[in-house]
This record gives sequence, structure tokens and C-alpha cells, in this order.
Amino acid sequence: EKKDKKAEEDNVYIYGLFIEGGQWDYDLEMLVEAKLRVLNYIMPPFKVQVISNEEFKERFDNNSYYKAPLFKISLRDALRFDDECFIMEIPLKISDTTSPKFWLKRST
Repeated sequence: EKKDKKAEEDNVYIYGLFIEGGQWDYDLEMLVEAKLRVLNYIMPPFKVQVISNEEFKERFDNNSYYKAPLFKISLRDALRFDDECFIMEIPLKISDTTSPKFWLKRST
């Protein structure tokens, strides 16, 4: 039980994120296509857990997830984009009718 409590203490919830190029379906709990002419959508809060690279690859390196990049600023607002703007990847569940490449091409 101590290990579970310690693991829970290492978790962080982040909120106030927006996504461009797609939208979050709250009912299906997955990334879906955005409505026409809507540039960004608010995302649900995310629980960020500390896991090893091996566990991350084991759980999320497949075509069921798109690893969405998280940036400090909107790419549409950036005058100059560099690696300093990148924070981390967030694995988002996707439909089996799309692939990670589909979302990458949309700059999601």
C-alpha cells in the first residue's frame, strides 16, 4: 500500500490544454476529427504519471494511440518554433479507422 500511495503522490494533473487539428470526444474518450472551421478545442484534464521509457513504449507504441506533442505556445501563434517550445508527448487514444500518421499530417 505504501508503494501505491507513493506512486499516487508522483502523479500530476494538468488542465487548460487545447488541441489543434482534431478534437477530443468525451463520450468515446478518444481523438476524433475536428468540425469545419474550428481551429482548437479544449482538452480534458490529464493525469501525468512517471513511468519508464520501456513501459511507455510497451503501452503506447502502437496504432491505437497518437503521441501528440505538447508545446508551451500555440504553433499558429509562434513566430519561430524551436525545440525549447516542446514539453512532452501525450498519448491520445485514436479510432481504428485512423492512424498516428493521419494525425501527424494534420499537425495535431
